Amino acid sequence: MNMDACRSEFRRPLRFFFFSYPALGHMIPLIDIAKLFSRRRGVSCTFVTTPGNEYAVRPAIEGSTVDLILLPFPPEAALGSGMGENASTVPRSQMGRLLSALPALKDPFHDLLRAHRADCVVSDIDSKTMWIDDVALALGIPRILFVIVGVFPATVVETVATLPGAHDESVETLTIEEGIDLPKAELSTFLSNPEIIRAIHEAKRSCFGVVFNTFYDLEAPYVDRYRTNPGSPRRTFCVGPVFLSMSTAAAAAANRGGKIDSTGEECLKWLDSVAAEGSVTYVCFGTQNELGRQQLTGIALGLEASGYPFVWVVKSLAEDVAGWLPEGFEERMEGRGLIIKGWAPQVAILNHRAVGAIVMHCGWNSTLEGISAGLPLVTWPLQFEQFATEKFVTQVLRVGVSACRGARFAEAVREVMGSGGAEMRQRVREYAAKAKEAVQEGGSSYKDVDNLIEEVGKYHAAGKQG
Repeated sequence: MNMDACRSEFRRPLRFFFFSYPALGHMIPLIDIAKLFSRRRGVSCTFVTTPGNEYAVRPAIEGSTVDLILLPFPPEAALGSGMGENASTVPRSQMGRLLSALPALKDPFHDLLRAHRADCVVSDIDSKTMWIDDVALALGIPRILFVIVGVFPATVVETVATLPGAHDESVETLTIEEGIDLPKAELSTFLSNPEIIRAIHEAKRSCFGVVFNTFYDLEAPYVDRYRTNPGSPRRTFCVGPVFLSMSTAAAAAANRGGKIDSTGEECLKWLDSVAAEGSVTYVCFGTQNELGRQQLTGIALGLEASGYPFVWVVKSLAEDVAGWLPEGFEERMEGRGLIIKGWAPQVAILNHRAVGAIVMHCGWNSTLEGISAGLPLVTWPLQFEQFATEKFVTQVLRVGVSACRGARFAEAVREVMGSGGAEMRQRVREYAAKAKEAVQEGGSSYKDVDNLIEEVGKYHAAGKQG
């Protein structure tokens, strides 16, 4: 039974509902997936979030057919007046309070899905939102699990506790696969917090299928292994890079995570003024990572020593810029560098002709956006699965180099930007071309979107619900 036949038998559009952990790095790709699904015939998509996250979602769905429903926290959540509702913007002192409030959304979310006769719920994994499984089960609808990282880092996270030496205190390094080792300290989050792994495995066991924002040709052997692993969900779909499905121009112009304000426009104009193509280094460490004063100073010195122009995005919650910049830095870098405090239109910047490389924390979104723009990567992982993603970038794909701090940072930038990085730049451009092919009609990701929708249609056409 093909997709059209499934929809014909089901008689009405399939209603997909999307819910995300409240952080921009989770929300933005899931919004992109909702927009992607909504463009398929016979599908309606609704993104559900709390009122405090409307600022990020509303601009991002503008111009699409995705609906937005705001689901307020009930009084018992006790968030307090004026408290933020996004993990990317709330102070660390309030983070625990926000996360503890998430389970209070379970009953309102259940009632919302029932009232709207939802056919499928798509959500990511977090120990504070495991109740979504219970909601889907109670309503008899499929739950699609969105994994916010690639297949390679996801596999590392899911299997790290079973690796030889994982629980031996005398072992300092774990072998991920032949030729790829990781210091155990870099995986300590997952080794010392078994509830994280338990939440992942429970979600995988109960879900209808799992979706990755990746494309087959980027991770082919790991996708094949994941799909045939007895512990994996029966249905695995690779649908990325999802932002490319909107076309590069549309993705660059989209207000993904915020509206392009005067600062973003100033950045793009500044890049327009740079004469040399591929001469600018773009630096960004994500929406949830806070760098220390010493790290920030080291990056500044490294950028200066590299000799290349740069655009550097720092978190709005960072200390006052003047407090950690080396003395005289701004004067010396006038005309050569631009510092943006807060949010920046990253896809637009990465696809600008003047940008030649990205320095980043190995968050999956930034990694995929950099590769899809055909840019070599300078990697500086900070936490969680980012250390595994760095190995994937530098040792598996060989499209990036690692940098820690100081002189090595400047050396890494010069390596990817200079003549010595020619082969690396060629490799990443080939992956960029494959990324674009994957999302075109007939491509692997395009087909997997159709396959996912068809599977949900089959479920309902078989009389499981509605």
